[in-house]
Amino acid sequence: MFSDLKAYFFETALHNYCNYVKLRKSRKIGRRNDLTAAINISTILYHLREYLPEDKGKLDEEWELICPDFELLRDVVNLSKHSKITRYTAKARPVDHIQPVRWH
Repeated sequence: MFSDLKAYFFETALHNYCNYVKLRKSRKIGRRNDLTAAINISTILYHLREYLPEDKGKLDEEWELICPDFELLRDVVNLSKHSKITRYTAKARPVDHIQPVRWH
């Protein structure tokens, strides 16, 4: 779909990240728009590694050593799609374990 890493980043990742930031700043509630945007940008960033040249490609475990947040990103993406993780121990918790927080 995208010709290279640069196209994927600018046409997908950057655009969707800006959309997420805009939604967060708007402070509108309802319809779960901010959650949808967060899951969307998480998925895009998680799959960014697939657009790296083959000689730069790494296994998830290697990315976790380079960037500890990659593990959390993987969990967010997998939990948003599968609702529970059974193949490995997740750092993130399923959505039903998250408690709402009210900001004062």
